[in-house]
Amino acid sequence: MVAVGSTKEWQLHIGLDLDDVTGNFAALKARTAERLYGVKVLPEVVEWHALIPYMLSVAAHQALLKAINTDPEIALTMEPLPGAFQTMRQLMADGHTLMIITSRGGQSLNIARQWMANHDFDIEVIGTNGQSKALVTDGLDVFFEDNPSKLRDMRNVPYLFVLNNSLNNRQQVPEGTQRVNNWAEFYQRIGALAAAPEQLAQATS
Repeated sequence: MVAVGSTKEWQLHIGLDLDDVTGNFAALKARTAERLYGVKVLPEVVEWHALIPYMLSVAAHQALLKAINTDPEIALTMEPLPGAFQTMRQLMADGHTLMIITSRGGQSLNIARQWMANHDFDIEVIGTNGQSKALVTDGLDVFFEDNPSKLRDMRNVPYLFVLNNSLNNRQQVPEGTQRVNNWAEFYQRIGALAAAPEQLAQATS
C-alpha cells in the first residue's frame, strides 16, 4: 500500500480470483454441458452435485471439466462477468496494481493466461495448482474471491472481499470479510479504502 499525491490516495495491490469473479466460468460450464451432452441447467446450479448422478455420469462430468479447463476452442470462449473488465481497467487507471491468482495449474493455467491476453490485459496470472492461495498472496492489500473457503487461511491479506452468488450466499465467510454483490460495489469499496484505509479497517474489525 503506497500513498501518492497531495491527496494521500493509496495505490493498492489487489489480487483477483479468475473463475466466477473475473470470468463467468459457471455460464461456460452450463453452455458446454448443453452443447456436448444436451444437459440444460442454470449456470447458478451448475456444480458437480447438480449434475452427478442425476444428469451426467462421473466420466462425462470429468470430460466436461477437462473441456472447459483445457480445450482452447471451448475454454477461451468464457465471457467476463458483467462489469469485470471495465472495473479492472478503471482500477489500473486509478493507479492500483492487479494480479490474477487462481487455483488452476498446467494447461488450465496456460488457458487462463491466454484468455487474459486475448482481452488485452497485461497483468500477472499466478496459478497454485490446487494449493492454498495464501502461499502466493504476500504483499497484497486486497483479495477478491467467490469461494469463502479459499480465504480462511489468507491471514496475510488485510482486506478480503467475497463476490456474492447463489452458491456462496449461505456460506460463512472469514471474520472481517466484506461481501459485495457486483463489480461496481467492489470498485466503490476500493475507492473508500484508497481514500481512507483506516476507516475500512475499523469497519471490518
